[in-house]
Amino acid sequence: MAVISSTCTGLCNNVSVDPSIHTLIFVNCTMAKGKGSNNDSICGRICTCICCMIIIPLILILVGFIMLISKNTRVERINEYNVRAKKWIDGGLEEFRNQQFVVYMNEVPQNATSGSFESRPYYPVADKCDKKKDPADGCLYPPAQYYMANFYTPNVQQIMVTVMDMAGNSIVSKTLDVQYYKTYTASNLGCTDDYNECQSRCFDRGGEWSNNYCYVFYTISDICFRIAKNGDKWTADSPAKEKLSYTGDGCYYSNTYQAAAYTKTKTRPVTIPVVVRSNLDPVIAASEFTRGCSDKYIATTKEYDCFGQSASEQNITGVILLLIGAAWYAIDVLVVIGMCMCGKSLFHRAVGGVSGNIPVARPI
Repeated sequence: MAVISSTCTGLCNNVSVDPSIHTLIFVNCTMAKGKGSNNDSICGRICTCICCMIIIPLILILVGFIMLISKNTRVERINEYNVRAKKWIDGGLEEFRNQQFVVYMNEVPQNATSGSFESRPYYPVADKCDKKKDPADGCLYPPAQYYMANFYTPNVQQIMVTVMDMAGNSIVSKTLDVQYYKTYTASNLGCTDDYNECQSRCFDRGGEWSNNYCYVFYTISDICFRIAKNGDKWTADSPAKEKLSYTGDGCYYSNTYQAAAYTKTKTRPVTIPVVVRSNLDPVIAASEFTRGCSDKYIATTKEYDCFGQSASEQNITGVILLLIGAAWYAIDVLVVIGMCMCGKSLFHRAVGGVSGNIPVARPI
């Protein structure tokens, strides 16, 4: 504390500031009402900085506390994944092999080709499953089997996609937008005080600023249908036979199990892949129990800890966040005390300087 006091006193004693400047800054920061003025901008940034100094450590402390009291579900989710993966190994895979599907896009047919490969390291969960207290046998990495058809992207707004079996029975059929957009106003972007900022804020969202509106385009990238065997026929797996977090007949948690996935772009892809998967496919189970983490790494054979931290890692992280948040607050307190000392010193100097300039009546 003594160090801060002496440092601030030294700084303040070496700074010559007209007291009218302090008054001007205070009045401008508290009384300025001009829209988009420089005073508003400067004071807004100061307020933002102060708020960050208070809010960020609070968030760190809260997150750390929540991590310490929250139940770790890593082992539970690995076990649930393994149960579903075993259903695939014990019969689902064989049932789905040697199937034939025809996919139509706007009445243009294409035979879906079989895609398969043997067991790969970490596929499809992208996790080694060898952390402390993980199941002794780790995760199951079963063979893959799916069907896919690739279509050139038609120059239309909507497409109708239908999957049929070789007997001509419709399994699933959907009408999908090839492209759509979302509109944001200046108010949505938080730039009503300065429209010059709207274009950059719109660009940050991946959009285009036009006629005082921000347009963010989304274009279809791929389609995946989840189907299930009912008796001797394949049907859309909706509602899902195996419990999933969202409704829909798609394949991925990260896409809330909607069949069509969209990318934030205005450029249309050359082709649109249509994939057909069994409801017992471990890719879907991995997506569900890694909460979408594995979706990004299906094509890789690397380990990304997609089931999350172990209980001990979670507790250590929670303690670290608590300590960082507490240390941050301690630094904030020291900085505020130091600023108050500086301010007090400047105030006394300003008052002394003003009183020294007051004319004194002298007797004649």
